[in-house]
Amino acid sequence: MATVQAVFIKGHENRTEPKPHTVYRIEVQGPVRSWQVWRRYSEFDDLDTELGKTAGSRPPAALPPKHTFSFRRKFNEDAIIKEREEGLETYLRAILSNKDARWRECVAFKTFLTIPTTSSMGAATSDPSSSAGPQQFTSSSWLDEHTALQSLVRDIKADINKRNALSDAGEVTQSHQTNVQAKKKLANLLTRIGGLAKGLDDMQKTGMSDGEVQRRGDMIARLQDECEKLGKMVIAA
Repeated sequence: MATVQAVFIKGHENRTEPKPHTVYRIEVQGPVRSWQVWRRYSEFDDLDTELGKTAGSRPPAALPPKHTFSFRRKFNEDAIIKEREEGLETYLRAILSNKDARWRECVAFKTFLTIPTTSSMGAATSDPSSSAGPQQFTSSSWLDEHTALQSLVRDIKADINKRNALSDAGEVTQSHQTNVQAKKKLANLLTRIGGLAKGLDDMQKTGMSDGEVQRRGDMIARLQDECEKLGKMVIAA
């Protein structure tokens, strides 16, 4: 999977809201930039279930077992969490390195890691369904594409709202079809964000200022955050 070169679990935090829980810090290394994602164990469990449904079988490595911490002595908890970190890292790496790409190509997996593209860092085209080849961005056309992707985010949110309304009305088939449509748009969004990242890398190489590169990198990161939120919404259906 060309968009991710390595993945690591780099520690954890204990949080108190909305109730006490542990989140694990995932470091994702791509060819252009690296980023961090925080996930709790229950989110890994949800991902595992979704990948099993979408790909037709469970991922190549199993999740580490669930533990109930309350009955264990406090001095054992750090060792248990460390063991879980290692198991979660093994789980993600098995998906990334397996010769069968069906799990890592699932929208659920890409949104879980906020991966900005599908199978490579190839840039988006002006028509994402076109085979015309990579788009060469100018500074202005890059901003136009970013604006278009913001609009696509709004479209996906509208689809999710429509899906929920249809579900509440008992229109199960139409609700499912709308959710499938939202997933397809989200996959398109992820691919085109990859195009923005590749375009920004190209413009940096041709002399764009560090300050502007940083500003646009932050714009990409905000889109990736939106993808993460939307991914949870479409998976929850």
